[in-house]
Amino acid sequence: MPAGVFIVILCLTGAVLVFQQEIQSIVNPSFYEVSEFRKERIPLDSLARCVERQALSFGHSLESVTYYADSSRTVGFGISGKKGIYYTINPYTAEITGSEQPMGGFFTSVRGLHRWLLLGGDLRGIGRIIMGISTLFLIVILISGIAVSLPKSFRNIKSVLSIRRGRDAFLLWFTSHRALGVYCVVFLLLMAATGPMWTFSWYRSGVAKIFGTEMQARERNNHNQLEKRYRSDARKNRSVDYSRWSRVVAEISIIEPAYQSISISGDKASVKTASHHQRASDTYNFDKDGHVVGIQYYSQQPASSKIMGYAFIIHTGLWGGILVKFLYLLACIGGVYLVVSGYVLYIRRTRRATQNK
Repeated sequence: MPAGVFIVILCLTGAVLVFQQEIQSIVNPSFYEVSEFRKERIPLDSLARCVERQALSFGHSLESVTYYADSSRTVGFGISGKKGIYYTINPYTAEITGSEQPMGGFFTSVRGLHRWLLLGGDLRGIGRIIMGISTLFLIVILISGIAVSLPKSFRNIKSVLSIRRGRDAFLLWFTSHRALGVYCVVFLLLMAATGPMWTFSWYRSGVAKIFGTEMQARERNNHNQLEKRYRSDARKNRSVDYSRWSRVVAEISIIEPAYQSISISGDKASVKTASHHQRASDTYNFDKDGHVVGIQYYSQQPASSKIMGYAFIIHTGLWGGILVKFLYLLACIGGVYLVVSGYVLYIRRTRRATQNK
């Protein structure tokens, strides 16, 4: 019974997060795009210095930059202690168009509720486990529900997919619960089956083995340590050589002219192209002068490093465009109804059983 409450939280917060990018773009379009653009952009190092002046006034230090090939996009800058893009600037006028992502605090809270019930400190791990276990319950409920609901003969499938009303409201609750369960099961299972990947290491390892690979814990730990080191260095060294960023972008644009975006942090650059999904990128390493010294293409990366990326695009509906995201939204709303109608059916059946006794 208590798991149903947490499943409702998962579905409601998931419904909000499905269209996060679209909502943020509508709330503050200037954070992402410029209304007018020219042929030439202001050099990246000059843009960085403009942003740095405002960042330092708030005690921030620039840590990363994201530069887009699309001439209508703003240039984004990340700061120490914050994930993702924090400041954006018009590359033609050097006007700062945003500080902190639109509704960033709201979506951070929704995501925290979705993943660990907004619990902080040492309790965050407990909240994460609670939501992970609830997701596992959801998987079991969906599979068992379909096993019970599907008819033995395909001829009777119409009765399963239809919603009927009778003198008693029980028939409406029952048929709607069964029909919506069948309609939503595929998308709910896709979301539920990938959710525990962020909670349980044994689950990640199991999924990896199913696909014939293994999660390489040591490589992940080394990667995380390097990332922390880069961030620590960026915080310690506030006078970053932004001209190096300009040289990196210039050199990568020659090596990969079909790039969509270049994200630079530390001594690495993540480069996305049209052939990549939204969680994939090529990694370029460069020296202190901004010259590329090594390239690891996404196609060459081990399968173990790609699993979480695939899990993310499946979990969030990014794999199928706006139509699939809309179906994910409907499935999340349907998931809430399944829990509510399930409780109603359980209570009514319990009362009937008590009355019969």
